[in-house]
Amino acid sequence: MTKQQKRASAQKKSTGQKRQRMRALPSPNAICWTIPDFQMLGGPGRTTIYEFGKTGKLKVFKDGAGRTMIDGDSGRALLSAKETEAAE
Repeated sequence: MTKQQKRASAQKKSTGQKRQRMRALPSPNAICWTIPDFQMLGGPGRTTIYEFGKTGKLKVFKDGAGRTMIDGDSGRALLSAKETEAAE
C-alpha cells in the first residue's frame, strides 16, 4: 500500500465515510421492487412514493421482513405515464 493509499484510507476512517457497494440495475419486469430499486429505474423520490401509496396511484405493501415494496404492475404503469408526459 502506497503512502497516498494509506492517507486516503485514514481520511475515510476519520470522516466516517463508508464505502458504498455498487448495486446492479433492477429488472424492469420484476413482480415487485423495493423503494431504492424503483428509484433506480427512474421512479419518483421516496416521499412521493409514499404519497402515491396513500392516494392509491401506486400499490405499496410491506413484505415479511418489514420492507416497503412496490407492486410491479402499478409501478410500470406509473413509469410509462411519466415517460408519456415527458414526451409531450
